[in-house]
Amino acid sequence: MLKPLCAVSFALILNAQVVQAEPRRSEPSAAALSGLRTGSPSGPEKPDSVDGRYYSDSFLPLREDVRMFERDPANRYTYCVRNVATYECLSYGSEGAVEHKTHRSTAYGTAFAYQHDGDETRLLTNEHVISWPSVTDSAHGVEGVPSGCKLVSQKLHIVDNEDDEYAEDDIPLKRVVDDRALDAAVVQAKGKLRLLPYRMGRSSALSTGDVVIVRGFPLGVFAAYNTGKIINTLDEDRYKHWDHADFIVDAQLSNGNSGSPVLALNRRTGEYELMGVFHASYTRASSLNAVVAIEQLRELMFQLKAGAKPVSIMGAEPLSDVALRRQLQRTQADRSGVPFVRLGSLLVQIQAIGETLLFQVFSKDFPVDDRRIVVLQDVVATEGKGTLQTVWFGGDRGYQECAAANLDPGSTTIVRRVLQRLHDLASSTLSYRSYLSHAPDSQQSLKQRSRLQKTLAQAAVRDSELAQQLQELAEDKSPPSTKSAISLHEVLVRIERPSKLVLSTASLAKASERESASSLNDFRP
Repeated sequence: MLKPLCAVSFALILNAQVVQAEPRRSEPSAAALSGLRTGSPSGPEKPDSVDGRYYSDSFLPLREDVRMFERDPANRYTYCVRNVATYECLSYGSEGAVEHKTHRSTAYGTAFAYQHDGDETRLLTNEHVISWPSVTDSAHGVEGVPSGCKLVSQKLHIVDNEDDEYAEDDIPLKRVVDDRALDAAVVQAKGKLRLLPYRMGRSSALSTGDVVIVRGFPLGVFAAYNTGKIINTLDEDRYKHWDHADFIVDAQLSNGNSGSPVLALNRRTGEYELMGVFHASYTRASSLNAVVAIEQLRELMFQLKAGAKPVSIMGAEPLSDVALRRQLQRTQADRSGVPFVRLGSLLVQIQAIGETLLFQVFSKDFPVDDRRIVVLQDVVATEGKGTLQTVWFGGDRGYQECAAANLDPGSTTIVRRVLQRLHDLASSTLSYRSYLSHAPDSQQSLKQRSRLQKTLAQAAVRDSELAQQLQELAEDKSPPSTKSAISLHEVLVRIERPSKLVLSTASLAKASERESASSLNDFRP
């Protein structure tokens, strides 16, 4: 039985002594495999007609050239990361004088190269592999360092292994971007390192029993090749500051494997595909290893954007801002769907009025109390992208209008987080309804539908804190008296009038274009 994630521990090795390495061998040219694809893949090939699997539950489909490439120890695309921290500790001597002592600690992890940037190389690893606490205390301990010490310096290098004592060929790494909620980080090295040669896969297409391989540096001692199987395809990771989706594998992994790429075998192409990054293990179980699913890492890897989005639907492509507006407009026009989503305990109605999106957040006591505590107006700004224009806060005395530009910084942060989350929920809900519109044609489809439904249900629980913040903000910003308040009807009239004006202007412009075209036709010889 799986233990709760409070039992998860970091999968890296900490040493109190600094150790260095031997010279690294030169690297041969990469084998001619598919190449890692940086865009959104078209998706896995059609599943096998027998059991509906995209990925293989054995290594039989593995192509011979891929097998030979992986067997050659020179064909490495994973690298051993050494992270050395220096802490300064202050204390008082016997005569009362302040004494300064320094302590050094070393951690090892794994990173893999995935993209060249000019003459440099970008690598992906875990955030915890490259990070140290700013100050040590009971909650942020570092082995060999007393509590109350301050981090004063840190050095990141690629080394051969923990015994590498030859520093001349160590490759310095610089931090580019990291995301603590995803436990993922991008680092950069000078020079062109060998890249992981496989394309990105889709963890949503994994099935229990699929085989995986993991390339990394257990204990920081040597490069290792581990195999295992998928034992759980979706595990929500909410341990401490983490907030992402994992899947679980039973490969024999050790401290130092953190940051290792986890690959599954596409049964039709015979090639491996990147499924995710190993980052943690359950401490009270054997071989229960959590892997961050790859779908969540694309923006961090290729757009260098941090800030993990709450997990919506694993495997469903998120709708762009423009596509979301168009889909909501079509849904509303043909009445093909109920325009509601749930933000924690709050029900939210989404309405498309022309190019404006209107989000009406109901009281937690709905449907007994049908008042809106907040109304958000999202208008088109540039290139079809929306921006928050106006917020109405509601209460017993009516509604108070606030221009988004006039909100204080704290309120702005909460409202913008809510708006972004509502966009994500709307996109996820529409995608899920699209899945429901097609009858499942395989066991895999049934499992996928069940998984998506479970993820949406869990989203409401995860959003409870944000919903509570919004309720408290609404109470604080609601009108102090009926004299300064307006009715909900007046709120909706104010929103609809500009939208109708925009639509009328657009209609007149199109009519004018038609008249001009007609006039041109009349004068053609």
